[in-house]
Amino acid sequence: MLDTRFKAIPSLKEIIVNFQVYSEEDLSDDRIKMRDRGWTVEVTKLPKKVWVCDEGRFEFDNEEDYNEYMNEKALDDLRREQEKEDEWWTEEYYRRRRDPYWKNDSDYD
Repeated sequence: MLDTRFKAIPSLKEIIVNFQVYSEEDLSDDRIKMRDRGWTVEVTKLPKKVWVCDEGRFEFDNEEDYNEYMNEKALDDLRREQEKEDEWWTEEYYRRRRDPYWKNDSDYD
């Protein structure tokens, strides 16, 4: 169907199909079918796709592992920030408890 439509376009002199592949995928069947129709088939081999974490320490060969790592890292960062804030408020609480100017009547009940 595509062959018929492409050939119906008068200004179209040549049909080039460019495949971009990351590995040695077997495209031979598709290429043979396209060449039989007179199309030019070009295959571009791209370097292996790699996902690198923000700090550049780890590389992942698939997006799912990368996303899982980044989500876990974000949760760890949030936990660390919460722990810092909790520690600060604990220190602030005890600092205020020791400060006579912060005391009020409820402290003596």
